[in-house]
Amino acid sequence: MNEKVQWSDVPAMVQKTITENAGGGEIEEIEKESKMIGGKMTPIYEADVRKTDGSKIEIKVDEDGNLIEIDKG
Repeated sequence: MNEKVQWSDVPAMVQKTITENAGGGEIEEIEKESKMIGGKMTPIYEADVRKTDGSKIEIKVDEDGNLIEIDKG
């Protein structure tokens, strides 16, 4: 289940990774979801970003700030 989170509640390492991959776009929404990775439940942050050209991407980052994937919307 996804829960919406505020930017201020996102860990600093996660914020850094999202910002680096947003390409100057606007972060519209962030959700936190727990996924089973390597046998343990891991919080995953999913940021919806609207890029400067109007396209949307979704950036997925684990709680340690590791980029998991970028989905083009």
